[in-house]
Amino acid sequence: MKINFTKLTSNAKVQLPASKSISNRVLIIQALCKQSVAITNVSNSADTIALQEMLASELNIINANEAGTAFRFMTALLCVQNATTQKIITGAPRLRERPIADLVDALNSMGAAITYADKYGFAPLKIQSVDKLKSEVSIAANVSSQFISALCLIAPSLPNGLKIHFNTTIFSLPYIKMTLQLMQYFGVQSSFTENKIHILPQSYVAKPIAIEADWSAATFIYCALLIMQEGTIEIDSLQFTGIQGDEIIADWCKQHFGIQQAITQTGVRINLTKQAIFTALHFDCTDCPDLAIPLIVACAIRYPQTTFIGLQSLLVKESNRIEALQTELAKIGLVLTYQNDILSFSGKVDTNFAVTFNSYNDHRIAMALALVAIVHPNININDAHVVNKSFPDYWQQLQNLGFNIN
Repeated sequence: MKINFTKLTSNAKVQLPASKSISNRVLIIQALCKQSVAITNVSNSADTIALQEMLASELNIINANEAGTAFRFMTALLCVQNATTQKIITGAPRLRERPIADLVDALNSMGAAITYADKYGFAPLKIQSVDKLKSEVSIAANVSSQFISALCLIAPSLPNGLKIHFNTTIFSLPYIKMTLQLMQYFGVQSSFTENKIHILPQSYVAKPIAIEADWSAATFIYCALLIMQEGTIEIDSLQFTGIQGDEIIADWCKQHFGIQQAITQTGVRINLTKQAIFTALHFDCTDCPDLAIPLIVACAIRYPQTTFIGLQSLLVKESNRIEALQTELAKIGLVLTYQNDILSFSGKVDTNFAVTFNSYNDHRIAMALALVAIVHPNININDAHVVNKSFPDYWQQLQNLGFNIN
């Protein structure tokens, strides 16, 4: 796919997808709820579609494809569903390289019957439902918050509930809080202290829910405007509710980069009229690793004095995202140095020749690298379809901003 950019269109407006993080949690709650849950505006992302297909499948082998969240949530769910036969849950090649041992060890310590069908610590998994799981577990919290969310979601259905103890620093804390907030919306109470979550046995109560727009997707629009350095963009359906951790991009962009925002009748209007007075910045992305990718690209281009920390989880996402950005941005003269979990930049954009970026089968890498077109007249993206994982209409929305895509 060839991409170039001339200028931001007048009356620029984008439509974001529904949050896949919220959608996936609500779908698991629906599966555990005794009544039907009316869900509107469910995400059309490939990840959410994969979860819906797994939930509906009556096969003994179910496939999460690339959907890491769906794989982790289903692993926990299959341990408590009353299946009479063993289930095998697998995924695409990259998903089978992503670690799952911490979640499997936690569930097995509770009495689950999970074994590895191939390589220890990785999918595929063989899961046999059991009659009863124990009510206490310890788990590392610095690998994936999704492991903890998976345990939380099944906790109220256990005979004695569940106490979850953390034996490490918590990464991506807002995603755990999102899970507990959604559980509370559906009638499940919990207590969360510094190193423990306690959920008593309870029943989910069916309530209608409309899934809000995805702040993780919104970060790409904020970062596009940051690179453009001036203009106004209307973002339809976006809300400031506080449930999504990536909402912090709005505060960061206002405080550090001068992007102003106003709530409108249909969403949010963001505006940048002049470049902010710049001092060296330092961002900690421990709680918001998804927004790091577009912000890293934007800062490498416009604010190279910036440094980032809290990026460890990016090494085991859909790709090694740090390594991917290092390799691809080097093609245009930008050097990313990553040492001791500190990311820094040097170099400047070289526009003297065409460049082709690889996407690494990673939606966020493809979407972030597309923003380079704002300052580089001739870029190509390989395997551009990978954006379907989270933002199927991404290329159309960039066209609405003035990008030319062929």
